[in-house]
Amino acid sequence: MRRLVALAAVGALLASPSGEPGSTREGGTLRVVFPSTEFDSIDPALSYSVPSGVLLETTCARLMTYSDKGLRLVPEVAAAHPRVSPDQRTYTFTVRPGFRFNDGTPVRASAFARAIERTLARGVQSPGAQYTSDVVGAKAFRAGRAASLAGVTARGDRLVVRFTRPVPDFAVRTTMLFFCAVPPTLPADPEGVGAFPAAGPYYVAEYRPGRRVVLMRNRFYRGAREHHVDRFDVDLGADSQEEVLDRIERGTADYGWVPPPLYFDPSRRLAAK
Repeated sequence: MRRLVALAAVGALLASPSGEPGSTREGGTLRVVFPSTEFDSIDPALSYSVPSGVLLETTCARLMTYSDKGLRLVPEVAAAHPRVSPDQRTYTFTVRPGFRFNDGTPVRASAFARAIERTLARGVQSPGAQYTSDVVGAKAFRAGRAASLAGVTARGDRLVVRFTRPVPDFAVRTTMLFFCAVPPTLPADPEGVGAFPAAGPYYVAEYRPGRRVVLMRNRFYRGAREHHVDRFDVDLGADSQEEVLDRIERGTADYGWVPPPLYFDPSRRLAAK
């Protein structure tokens, strides 16, 4: 539901550069502004606010995602839907070739194994842990009694995830941003990592907490998702949600996130404008 709200916000606030609905312009920089109090983290293991999720959506490559033509679960980096054991405790994914991080490194199954591990890393309070706590070995790994997560195996392009109980919705869980492909060596930091390689259409080139995020095109991206602008410059310094709308109306920003009551406020007359 949080992602649906984010997508609705995009539709409500983002105008096409030419001013004509539905038109598309290639290249350029999209200027984004968010309230400083609304942005939590750029790290996939820690991000849980709508503004940070909106940015991570552009960088994330997932095993499974949703079709643009309706809420239909489809493979993204996975070659097909996972093979599920009859007891719904074991999921086996095969990673398709062709996806690369922005440093050119191929995306293997280990990228998703590491994403799962990072939600359970000791000392990291990841909101994603609620979706991985039933993986075999999760308690021991989270407590530091095990060096690896027993229920997750990654060999080449094959990822196997085993659970302590039936989990009929794990394929759906992999659509969440907690499970973005990350480099297998990416550390798990309680404060979150800043700039890091990503396998989606964009990557985080710069992150200054509370101040600025810069997203750049991943030149190795060959996936099917549309990606038209060259760069996102994100100002995290807005003092209020009202200031976000003020900047967009003045033309000093192209996009920002605020909750619906603000942009539906009749005094703003946004529909008329």
